Amino acid sequence: MSTDSGIAQDLHNLELLRQSSGPIRWMHTGSLHRTIIDRRVLVADGDGIVELDGRDDSRWLHTNVAHTDFTDPVIAALSQQFPHLRPLTDGGMWEGLFSAITAQAVSLHSAAAFQRRLCEAFSPEIEAEGRIFRSLPTAQDIADASVELLRSSGLTTKRAEGLKSVATEMARGNIPSPEADDIDGWMIELHKLPMVGKWTSASVLLWGLGHDDVYPSGDVALLRAAKIAYNDASMTMRDLDKLSEQWRPQRAIAARLLWTNLLGCGWYIGDTPISE
Repeated sequence: MSTDSGIAQDLHNLELLRQSSGPIRWMHTGSLHRTIIDRRVLVADGDGIVELDGRDDSRWLHTNVAHTDFTDPVIAALSQQFPHLRPLTDGGMWEGLFSAITAQAVSLHSAAAFQRRLCEAFSPEIEAEGRIFRSLPTAQDIADASVELLRSSGLTTKRAEGLKSVATEMARGNIPSPEADDIDGWMIELHKLPMVGKWTSASVLLWGLGHDDVYPSGDVALLRAAKIAYNDASMTMRDLDKLSEQWRPQRAIAARLLWTNLLGCGWYIGDTPISE
C-alpha cells in the first residue's frame, strides 16, 4: 500500500506529490510546442531543493515506459503524434480509489469540483511557484469524516457512504495486494469493495497504479474519442471492447492516446495555453 499522494488539481507545469510524512515533493514539466523539454521531480526538505533519483521519477512518471509498436494503424498514428505521452499516475491504490469513486457517473468538470472541495476540507494550502496546491485527503481522513461532510463536496449520499467505507477498509489495511501483473486478481479484490464495479476497478489500476494493459470498458469519453479517431460515428461499446484486443499489451496507453487526441495535451507555457 503506497503512502504517496499525487495531486493534479490544477493542470499546469507544476504538480505536487505529497507523502504522508517527510518532505514535500513536486513534479515540474517544461514544454515547448507540445514537446517535453524538461521533466524533473523535486523535493523541498527545508534545506533547499534537490532532484530525486531516477527510481522515484520512474515510479511516478513511468519515464521508463516506451510505446509498443501498435499494429492498429489508428493507435500507431496517435503514438507517433504523442510520442512523449507516459502513464502518469495518481500515486497509489488509495489515490486511484479516491479519484475513481468521486468521478463515477459525472462529468470531468464535476469530478474535479468534488475532489477540489474535499482537498480544501482536509488539506492546508501549499504555495509553489506562485500557485496554490493541496494534497489529496488520506484514507484515514475520509474514514474519520462524517457522511455529511463528504456530501458537502457535492457527492451523493450513496457515493459519500461508499467512499467512507472504502477509506475505512484501506485505513485498516484490509485491501489485499495481488501480484503486480495479475489484473484479474486485482479486479476480483477491488470488486469486493462497496461502490467499486468493473469500470471503477479498471480506473483504479489505470490511474492509481499506472498499469500498462488495463482497459476501462464502458468509459463513455473513451468511446467518444474512438468514434472521432476511427471516424466511425456508429461505433458501439461492444465494438470498442473488441477493437481494444488489438492494443495488447498496452491497452491503457492506447486509451490514454485516444483521450489525449480528444481532450488535448493541456501543455502550458507560463499561464498561456498552447493552441493548435
